[in-house]
This record gives sequence, structure tokens and C-alpha cells, in this order.
Amino acid sequence: MPILHTIANKLTKHPQIKYWLKNMYQHIGNILSDNKTVPSNIKQISGNCSEHLFGYYDKSPWDTAGDRMIYLRITGASRYAASNRPADIILKTISTDKETVIAQTCAWNVQQGCMLQWLGPEFNDRVIYNDFRDGKYCSVILTISSREEKILPLPVYSVSESGTYALTLDFSRLNSFRPGYGYINLPDPTVDEMCPNSTCIWRLNLTNQEIKPLFTYKDLFEINTRSDMVSAYHKVNHIMINPSSDRFMFLHRWILNGVKYDRLITADLNGKDLYVLLDDNMVSHCNWKNNDTIITWANTHKFGTHYYLLTDKSDKKHTFEVNELKVDGHPSYSPDGKFLITDTYPDYRRKQSLILCNPETREAACIAHVYASITYNNATWCRKGQLIANVLSSPFGVGNSKFRYSQKPQYVDTVAFGLYKKDLFSKVGYFDESLARNQDNDMHRRIRDIGGKFYLNPEIKTIYHPRETIKGMMRQGFNNGKWNIITFSRDPKTLSARHLVPLFFVMGILNCLILGAFNYFFWSLLLAVIIMHMFIGIVFAAKKTRRLGKILSMSILFMLLHLSYGVGSLISILNYRKRSKGDFI
Repeated sequence: MPILHTIANKLTKHPQIKYWLKNMYQHIGNILSDNKTVPSNIKQISGNCSEHLFGYYDKSPWDTAGDRMIYLRITGASRYAASNRPADIILKTISTDKETVIAQTCAWNVQQGCMLQWLGPEFNDRVIYNDFRDGKYCSVILTISSREEKILPLPVYSVSESGTYALTLDFSRLNSFRPGYGYINLPDPTVDEMCPNSTCIWRLNLTNQEIKPLFTYKDLFEINTRSDMVSAYHKVNHIMINPSSDRFMFLHRWILNGVKYDRLITADLNGKDLYVLLDDNMVSHCNWKNNDTIITWANTHKFGTHYYLLTDKSDKKHTFEVNELKVDGHPSYSPDGKFLITDTYPDYRRKQSLILCNPETREAACIAHVYASITYNNATWCRKGQLIANVLSSPFGVGNSKFRYSQKPQYVDTVAFGLYKKDLFSKVGYFDESLARNQDNDMHRRIRDIGGKFYLNPEIKTIYHPRETIKGMMRQGFNNGKWNIITFSRDPKTLSARHLVPLFFVMGILNCLILGAFNYFFWSLLLAVIIMHMFIGIVFAAKKTRRLGKILSMSILFMLLHLSYGVGSLISILNYRKRSKGDFI
């Protein structure tokens, strides 16, 4: 949606705010998604156990015959941006539906895998991939038919189609400034240096293992130096060799006060004849169309953000205008150059579009809408549910549910996981099994009715594992809000006022949204309420942690919890007439 891209561009200089708003937007959309892929007859190639990934879009997992595919099988890909845990390298034969483990690697990340790829010029019996052995990064050429290995002294990033040389970079520094693209096995010795006078790109001869440093970060800094480069942290990424293997492109990136800047540079095999193709702050995904032409999603001061076709070593550039290609993706040309295929980032409901385009006629068609899980983002937001646990043990998150947070021995209105005398059940009965939730609240109401009390002793410890994902937290909040109304309709004494506060909060928001169409005052009031809620959330979050990122995350989680809880209550009220009497499941 254009308005969202406009907002995102405006927030470029406020990366922390942009990051958290983006994540909140994604998680809400994921909850509302139907989780379906269209068309439904897309064939799944990898198995159902563990997680599977291949690598980056500029490398093909298929051999020349199109019957075998290579990819990684991983445990923990949804929890780690990069890991040194072993990942299986799988060879899948499509015609026999057979998976074979041909190797393992301990150097991989979720964005680009281990740079696994078929090795040219045959692309049918040898593969090359990165690994971590004997305390060093390396790359391995594996001959599948004989299982013979050739260990190379450097990892690889981009490999020539001839299979004779590769280019590589500093994966430790890349991980420091772009987690998910580098490796974590070794610490980055340059992490505190803004622009190290050390090599940033090397050339590796795959035949004789000769290593040639091409240039340093300082070398790049001295090319058309800009003022925003002076106090910034510099890195390189996205190296791609052209089809004839005589030139390559890469992104020179720098980060100043959290703001990222990019420029696209090309050079020859010896690191000479450098040419800055784009230097207008933002360059994203690129690919070679042929030996001289590059397609990229980028910004120019003159034309704005589009797909562009660039001519190497020249100022020639023009927008690649196709109606379906309005957002960033991962473009690749077919081997004969007749077709372009790309995707989009997930939309609001976590659907990625796969788009096939004829570059000559500029005709394009969306051939699939694929549901994209948000599991990895969940893990980044709330590692093992710790932030959610903090929210559920804060007075602002759960009201005056003192049993959740109080460290003072006292009488309270209810407890979790209580200990009861056996003869109590003969007086008040057991849990009401017609209730899917709130059985304890219902029974505790009956205990209070006969004069019973609940005593909280903080010295008694109970371990409770909350939902580990934001989606899980919101679903739980929604269902709690829904069942609170159901139990409240049976007996108002079952619940306290705190259980209804989220309902009034949501109703107030909806009223302001509607009334604002007639009087802008109500929209201003709504904005003030949201700001106040976020501010209070920040205050309570600061009592749990001192890390700014976690404080901001918790303030958003407070909002999501209260909204989901209140929406559940509101929907339960709206569905009240549809429920038959006594039907509580």
C-alpha cells in the first residue's frame, strides 16, 4: 500500500521507531491471516520434519538436469539469525522423492544459508558450501558421486559460473552489523572500528587456492567520500559476479546513528576499474541481467524508488515499469534471459506474491500467494517468552491480580494453582466442566460465597511458562476476554472490575474512531489515549528492564494484550444472542 511505503520512508531516520511499528504491524496481520497458500496444489519438496532453507535468490538449488535439489535441514532456524549448530546438507532427488544427507555445516544463517550451490561449469556433480572447521571459516567442494572433499582456506560469497574462482568478505563483521547474513562462530575483531583499514573483499582461486585481497574499507571510504560516511560504521554485502566472470558488483553500506546508507559499486576481477553506479542513499536487491546490465530495487533523487535497469560503467539508468512490480523483491532472470521472476515481502496478512514477468513486453502475472510464517520475528521480539512473562507479571499488564506479581504475604481475591483442603469440595463442588476457561474463577466465587478466603504466600514458588510468541499471547488474551463475558453472564460475582477494563478500552477506541468522522476532536482524543497508554507502558516496563529496546517492546506488548483481551470480550457480547442457554463451549 503506497501510504505504508510513504510512512516507512518518513521513518527512515528513526530506525528504532520504524522497527517496532513494523513488527507490531506484522504480528497483528499474522493473527488475522488465514495462513493459506494459493494455489493450493503447490508441491512441497522438503520433508515435514525440522526446518528447511536453501540460501539466497542469486543461487539456484537445481542441478542442470532439473531432477535434483540441494538445501539445508536445520533445527532452530526459527530461533537464531545465525548459528554454529550443525545443519544437514540435503540432496533431494525429485523423481524418486528421496532425501540424502550428503554433508553437514556449522556455518549458516537464516538469510543466505551456508552459500550452498552447485559448482560450475557442469552444475551436476560438485557442490560448494561454507563450514567452520579447526576454529576457522572455510569452504568445501564436495563431489557427490565420490564423496571426495576439497577444503579451501576461505569461505565463499559469490562463485564464478566457470567454477574457477570466488569472491568473499568478512562474515564476522557482516554479522556484527547485519545479523542473519554473517556467521557467529568467531568474534569480530573490528566490531569497535568504524572504518577498519583491513580487507573487506578477497578473491579466492578455487583451483590453486591462491588468495588475493582486493580492497579495504578505507579504500571504499576514499571513493567519493560523503559527509555522512565520516562517523559511520562501514561494511560490504551482496557480492555478485556477472555471467562472463570478468566483473562483479557489491553494496557498500554504512550506518550513521542507526540510519543506513547504500551505494552500488562494480569492479573488475582484480579489484580495479571501480565504478559507483548508484549513490542516492538506498539500494536493495540486485541481479545481473547479462554481462553489462543490472536490475535493482533502488532510490534515485530524480525518479524516486523503483526497479531500475542500470548499464555498468555508465550513468545510463531507467525505471523498469511494470504494474505488478511496485515493491521490493528478489529478482532473478531465467538462464536465457527471456523471463524475470521475483517475489514481494509479506503483506499485512503475511502473504508473499510470486511474480513472473516478460521483460520485453512488460507483461507480468502473479502466479502464487504464499503464506510466510513470522516465527523468526517472534523469536527476535521475545526470546523464550521473557518479554511476555514480564508483561504478564506487571500491574499494568494484569491489573490488580496480585497473585501474579506481589511479593507481600496477604489475602487476595483469587490465586493460581491453589492448595485446597479436601473437605472444601464437598461444600462448593468441583470445577464446572461446561466451561472451557475460567473454571478456577467460577469455583473461587463459590468459595467466597461461603466465607472462604485466599492467602498468598510468595515463598511458595510455581514455574509457569507463558506463550512464547506474540500471536500466542494475543490469542490467549482474546479467549480470556471472550470467556470472561460468558462467565460474567452466568454470575457477575465471578469476575472483578479489572476483567472488564480492556472491554471499555476497546469500546472507547471504536467510539473515537467513529465519532472522529464527524468531529476531529475525537481522533485527537484517541491519539492522546494511545500516547498515554504507551507512556504508562514504558514506565512500568522500565521497572522490569533497563534495555531501551525491551522497554519499547513491552510497551507495545501491553497494548496488544489489552486490545486482544478487549476485542475478545466485545465479540463475546455481540455473539451473546447466538449462544443457546447453557451452551458455554
